[in-house]
Amino acid sequence: MKLGFRRSADRSRGYSLTELMIAVTILSIVMIVMVRVMRQLTQSTTSHRARATILLDSERIARHISEQIVQSKRIFDGTTVNGGSQPGFLYLSRCSRSRDAMPPVGIGNGNGNSRLPIWGAALSPSVVSDPANNIIGFDRTKVGNMLFMAVSETPIDVNGGAKKLDVYRFFIYFVAYESLTIDKQKRRDLYEWQSCAFVDWDQFSALTPPEQIVARAAIQTRGLPYGWRIGEDNPNNAFFLVSSNAPLPGLNIPEVKVTNLSKALIASAPGSFHTSISPNTLDNAPIKVPLYGLKNPVNPDFPSGFEVVFAGSPGARQILIHLVVAAEGAFPGVMRHETTVVNTARDIY
Repeated sequence: MKLGFRRSADRSRGYSLTELMIAVTILSIVMIVMVRVMRQLTQSTTSHRARATILLDSERIARHISEQIVQSKRIFDGTTVNGGSQPGFLYLSRCSRSRDAMPPVGIGNGNGNSRLPIWGAALSPSVVSDPANNIIGFDRTKVGNMLFMAVSETPIDVNGGAKKLDVYRFFIYFVAYESLTIDKQKRRDLYEWQSCAFVDWDQFSALTPPEQIVARAAIQTRGLPYGWRIGEDNPNNAFFLVSSNAPLPGLNIPEVKVTNLSKALIASAPGSFHTSISPNTLDNAPIKVPLYGLKNPVNPDFPSGFEVVFAGSPGARQILIHLVVAAEGAFPGVMRHETTVVNTARDIY
C-alpha cells in the first residue's frame, strides 16, 4: 500500500523549474523563427505587390500620354522665337489653375523645378543617344519635365459633313511636389491639366456667311464658346468669342479638370507601401534619374522621374518620355521601375 501511494505522488508532482525553463526557451526560439518567417513573408508579399503596382502604373501613364501625343496638333516648347517671345510660356501663363499643384516654371534653360523641353537635335558635347528607340542624339540641356500640347478631339460637321471644324483642348503634364517623403526626399506626383475645348478659328473664318450660321449653331450645341487660331504665337491675337466673332486678347484659358495620374498609394497598415514619381538618384543607381537630362544644383528636384525630350523636324516630331515610378514601404530600400516610350507627332507650328 505504501509503494502504491508513492507512485501516485510521483505522478502528480508536476514539472521542475529546469523543465519549465527548457520549454520556455524552446517556445521562444519557435516564436522568434515564426516572427522572422512572417516578417519575411510580409516583406516578400509587399515587395511583389509594390513591384506590380509601379509596373502597371508606369505603363498605364505612358500609354495614356502616348494616346494624347498621337492626337496632338501643336506642341509647345521653350524655344525663343520672333525676336525674343516664347510662345510656350506665353500660352502657359494663360492657363487658369484652381490649385497650386503646378510649380513655377523655369524660362528656357533657366532655373526651375519644372521646365518645358526645347526642340532640336543639334549635337553638342553633352549629347546622349538612344539607338534602340531610334533617337539619333540631342542636347541634354534641352530636356524638360513638362509636356504642353493642344490635342484634337471629335470635329464639328458643317452642312452634313461636307466640311468639318477641328476642335482642340490644351493638356499639360507636370510634376507636383508633396509634403510627404520617399527615399528621404519630397514625394512627387504626375498631374494632367485639361482646358475647355476650342474650335479652329481659321477654319471657321473660311466658311461662307450661311455656313457660319449653321456652324455657330452646331458649335453652341457642343458648348464651345471660344475659337482659337492654332498657328498664332501670341495669345493676345489667338482667341475669339464664337457668338460675336469678337477677339479676346485677355482671355485666360479655362481649366476643366486636373487629374493625378500617378495615383499614389499611402497606408499605415503592416505590409503597406507608397509610390511616387522617382526623385533624382545617385549617378551609380541601378535605375538612374535623370537619364537624359542634367541635374541642376540650384533646383535639385529637376527633372525627377518624368523626362521629356523633343527631337526631329516639323511634321515628324519625335517625343521621348522617360518615366520612373518608385515605391517604398515594408521592404528594404526603394524599388523603381522605368518606362521609356517614343512617339511621333505631326506638329507643324
